[in-house]
Amino acid sequence: MQIAALAIGATDMVLFINGEAKLSQQRVLAALGEARAQRLCPVPVEVRLGGGGYVLGEETALINAIHGYRSEPLARPPFPAVSGLNTKPTVIINAETLTNLPDIVLHGADWFRSVGTAETPGTKLVSLAGDVHQPGLYEVPLGTPLSEVLRTWGGGVKGGLKAVLAGGPSGSILPASLANTPLDVPPLQEVGGVLGAGGIVALNDSRCPVDMVRGLVAYNARESCGKCTPCREGTVRVLRLFDALVEGTAEASDLATLDYLCDIMAYASLCGLGQMAPNPVRSLMRHFGNEVQEHLGGECRAGECR
Repeated sequence: MQIAALAIGATDMVLFINGEAKLSQQRVLAALGEARAQRLCPVPVEVRLGGGGYVLGEETALINAIHGYRSEPLARPPFPAVSGLNTKPTVIINAETLTNLPDIVLHGADWFRSVGTAETPGTKLVSLAGDVHQPGLYEVPLGTPLSEVLRTWGGGVKGGLKAVLAGGPSGSILPASLANTPLDVPPLQEVGGVLGAGGIVALNDSRCPVDMVRGLVAYNARESCGKCTPCREGTVRVLRLFDALVEGTAEASDLATLDYLCDIMAYASLCGLGQMAPNPVRSLMRHFGNEVQEHLGGECRAGECR
């Protein structure tokens, strides 16, 4: 943080930590105490604790939380770089990005670019879960195929691979035929996916992709701050349609309604949560249309649905 502050001429810094992340608080406060004792903090640093929530990935919602207001996004402009924290020009940087700076300073830009791809060098923290033998948090070079992440870091898939969820709750569910897609922004975008927060979940052939996406839809509905109508109403209505799909009571006309709701959320939501919430639904329709049609008939071959 000090390196970044000195580079851009910042006068104050605030480090926000989820109030429930007790271990993170302990480690950061200990490191900050050591740095202050050694007089390594020429730019003042203040640690703020607050409520968590997926919406805090949106920078104006984060600013509101630091101000002590509700965690909900603001209309833009003005953008934070013009008027942010305490109405001052504010640069917001993720902690994962900042951790790269000391190594770049010590080893140089060429060293950093030796890992990853030419367009997006470096590594990505990947939260690997699902039907793998070794779930966990791993640092993976960008550009690594998803299949290699599952094999090398995850220790392989338990059973036959059916699908991969890439990008977290607002990510995309991809079929096994696309498992060789590189973990990189452009390749994932080409197949309708996103890099997102770096979450990767493997689903074996006993899993139901429709039920999996229903879980993501429910998560986004819970995490919506409720400020804008498209997200507040859209996520809940999409969840109702998915409940009908999973229960086998949905009709063909419901798919058209689902598509319409996704359009409304993507184009009219105030922040990225609502705008990105349609991603898993869109990818399900694109890559697992047959499974969706099976649910219209009340039949789920995987047998995992309620």
